[in-house]
Amino acid sequence: MADDNNTAVAGLDEKSINKKPHSVKKTKTGNANKASSSGAKQKRLGKKKQSSSGKAILAVIAFFILMFLAVFLIRYMGSSNEDPEQIYQDVLQGDHSDDNYVYNGFVFIKYNNLSYTKLQSGNTIFTVPFRFGPREVEDVVIEGDVLEFGRIVVGNYSRQVYITFDPAEPDLKYVGLANGELSLNVVKTLGITPTAACTQNFTGCGEAPIMQCNPEGEPVIYLSQEEGPKVTVDGNCLTVQGKGFDLVKATDRLLLTWYRIVDN
Repeated sequence: MADDNNTAVAGLDEKSINKKPHSVKKTKTGNANKASSSGAKQKRLGKKKQSSSGKAILAVIAFFILMFLAVFLIRYMGSSNEDPEQIYQDVLQGDHSDDNYVYNGFVFIKYNNLSYTKLQSGNTIFTVPFRFGPREVEDVVIEGDVLEFGRIVVGNYSRQVYITFDPAEPDLKYVGLANGELSLNVVKTLGITPTAACTQNFTGCGEAPIMQCNPEGEPVIYLSQEEGPKVTVDGNCLTVQGKGFDLVKATDRLLLTWYRIVDN
């Protein structure tokens, strides 16, 4: 969907984010040996159960990341009779509506219930989906400087960020959706490497690292299911919070601010 005459496509790379604002056999050797063997077996089974449970938690997150990618591809290449590229060009020519509009120089179109825009990183132009467009996230509160946090991550040699969550929470569906949208965007357009983590060693949490959101530690994005939507930055700790789709809404607010589409 690239267009050489599209003045609404702005440069997006590490330079833009770094400019200042405008992730054993059993033996019969007696009761003592039996007890020892039984204890060791229970310990092994406990570890196996713990590891399996942890892997299951991460599998849930991975499933929703894949689901997000699938929904994006199916919806964008779906059965709608409308041509998204034509809608895009119509908006460029001044045909605006509540769903299709220009926002701070970026064209947004609504297609199969997702909002799309085009972003440029280097010489590559990406079509990027959001569940919420810029007009829908303007009221999401941001406390702190998310652009400074982005500069911290991009400034790291590894360009790595941990995306952590509480595995003890009962419903991880929206955490998975938010994680999918966030991970897809930071990898594709910002070149940042996200690493899935857990806030606590809840039944093992698989082999994922245990990462708390520490202002003085490594850069961490914490997906919290507290009331929101809200984005908070405290040093190297960035918290995205909200219940249900508010968590996804707060995630889109973060991304749209990183892309300098919506002001911090």
